[in-house]
Amino acid sequence: TNQPFEDFSDDNDVKPLLLTWDNELVPNGLFTSLVVFLLRLQSQTQFQLGEGSYRNKIVLSCEVVEGIMYLVDHVNCLGICYVGPKRNCPIIRQIVLKGIASIVKKLDWNTCMGSVKEVFQCKIKRCTNTSFHFCGLNLDHGTLTCKKTGVSSNANDFHHLSWFNTKDNHGEVERLKQSPDCADVFGLIKCHSVSWNEFGRELKVDNNTRESLRRDSSLDNEDRLEQVLNKWIESQCSPVTWEHVINTLSSMDLKKTASSVRDYLKCQHMINTSPKEVEVTDAPPVPVKRANHGSLDDDNTSSEVR
Repeated sequence: TNQPFEDFSDDNDVKPLLLTWDNELVPNGLFTSLVVFLLRLQSQTQFQLGEGSYRNKIVLSCEVVEGIMYLVDHVNCLGICYVGPKRNCPIIRQIVLKGIASIVKKLDWNTCMGSVKEVFQCKIKRCTNTSFHFCGLNLDHGTLTCKKTGVSSNANDFHHLSWFNTKDNHGEVERLKQSPDCADVFGLIKCHSVSWNEFGRELKVDNNTRESLRRDSSLDNEDRLEQVLNKWIESQCSPVTWEHVINTLSSMDLKKTASSVRDYLKCQHMINTSPKEVEVTDAPPVPVKRANHGSLDDDNTSSEVR
């Protein structure tokens, strides 16, 4: 359908928060793994399946979080829909994002998934595109911008901004100012097949040092990459921060690597800042082959969850 979230678009409700990825496709198995994660949380936050749960729409209730949460698996996005007190929206958002972070970490999907995008279904009046598409939210300016046409509109405090907790954003900003462990930076960079020599040259590690590393037969390319990274960090006049690392990678046209570093920081922030009343444990995800949207894998199984 062109309007998959119309059932959750009442003017009195918070608008569905949609999660999508770089290729605007939900990664295979993520929806099922996320449902399993939520249903296996510790008893204090035990979610329960509600009536009306189907293959691609799961209804969840929880004593800790008043109201009803709907998880909707659409081919282009994963939707978080909520009917209840808006003060609970940041908690629900955090639980879901933390579940995704846990699954990504457990299955080592960081390099293949790209970064998650938090968007809304575009309903901007001046937008002329009638197909289902997204608009992005700029929290700093409180505006929505259509991803297709580029037109903008003011975000609604109730409909859109209720999902976001300013304390969470502050925490992520604070983490950017912290000094990273070199091993963490190296682990993120080496996954992107970065040439150690070009990397060292861009970081202005001197020629003699790089030539010495090249001639050292006891080192492999990963060792050399780690060495030039260490040389760069040691050569800086002031302590290197995560923000410094991200800006440096971006300036070197390694934007995908910079994006992976940002995703790592966001993941770490979510793992360390779950709400006090919500205890979350890692549930073993169940990766499955994605069925065609709106159809079933086997012919003799009802689509309703029982």
